[in-house]
Amino acid sequence: MPFSKKALALSSSKTLELTALANRLKSEGKKIVAFTAGEPDFNTPEYIKTEAHKAIDNNFTRYTPSLGTDRLRELVAEYESKRLTRRITKDEVFIAPGAKFAIFATLQLLVEDDDEVIIISPYWLSYPEMVTLAGGKTVLVETKLEDGFQLNPESLESAITRTTKAIIINSPNNPTGVVYTKNTLRSIGEILKKHPWVYLISDDIYENLIFEGAEKTTLAGCEPELFERCITINGVSKSFAMTGWRIGWGVASKEIVDIIGKILSHTVSSSVSISQKAAESALAGNMREVEQMRIQYEKRKKLISSLLKGIPGVRFVEPQGTFYLFLDVSQYTKNRFKSSIELSKYLLEEAGIVVVPGEPFGANGFIRLSYAISEEDIITGCERLKGALSKIAEQ
Repeated sequence: MPFSKKALALSSSKTLELTALANRLKSEGKKIVAFTAGEPDFNTPEYIKTEAHKAIDNNFTRYTPSLGTDRLRELVAEYESKRLTRRITKDEVFIAPGAKFAIFATLQLLVEDDDEVIIISPYWLSYPEMVTLAGGKTVLVETKLEDGFQLNPESLESAITRTTKAIIINSPNNPTGVVYTKNTLRSIGEILKKHPWVYLISDDIYENLIFEGAEKTTLAGCEPELFERCITINGVSKSFAMTGWRIGWGVASKEIVDIIGKILSHTVSSSVSISQKAAESALAGNMREVEQMRIQYEKRKKLISSLLKGIPGVRFVEPQGTFYLFLDVSQYTKNRFKSSIELSKYLLEEAGIVVVPGEPFGANGFIRLSYAISEEDIITGCERLKGALSKIAEQ
């Protein structure tokens, strides 16, 4: 076989078949409600788009430094200094074409062949694949719905070995919508202090989408003395409705940033110049529209939660952030269906709703519902879901 083992080891998308079927049903005129959106359904704010137009008109269309424009790095440093409870300088910031690539580049820096990377399950589906591409091995630490999907520190510590290189955490979490408490983060910090060879990658991309009752924090902010071993990942995609602009960043020690700059220079050269100007505008703005979007997500979260509570046999932890809800449907999969993938196919064919099965997130028996859709679609989709599941219960 002429292809690399790393490439061949990657999993294909488990949802492609569902997407193809949904498109076919749409072409036949069937009304489909899609709970699959992994991005805001709002438009990028006008003031951000205006700055992008100005950048084009001013011919700001050439390469930028690999680490990003000085102005954007300075704005990120100012922005993150408020969260990380220490003064961040631009030398501790790198800009990447999306938070996903910021994580990818970080893993390329940290991981050598057969190094272990601990991932908390349920997890964002790309983490294990990026570890594979870096040559590492994924070690899963499970969280449970019964514990509110909060991490058990003892389970984490027992998973660490001498070959553990990094831990990836994601709060607010995709797919569960859970926000780690300060106590959870401090417990992780205490574990890191006892294992000085382990780094932490903190994926904070949903940090502005936190609802009432949850605290907005990150590990590097709770444990400032661990800054040298923390790489904090963030970006404009979710908070500012800028997924297609592809601008993310990492905050880390200057030593880490300098080496990642070399990785960026030999992979992407630099992030898109126009998108960086747009991101500068986003961070220099007053955050009013970000808050308005957050309020709408919280309103939708309350709506979908109230509707799903009326469906017998399903369980979930009410989201504290993001725009996802992770629904335990194991009562319906354990008898008739072998997996949540099969249940998802049934829901599409029977009820015309598209959900994301739990298997790619490491959780069979669950489905992920995105409420980055209209209230009308949320109501219609939940009614259809209830009807389809009731038919299973009757059989």
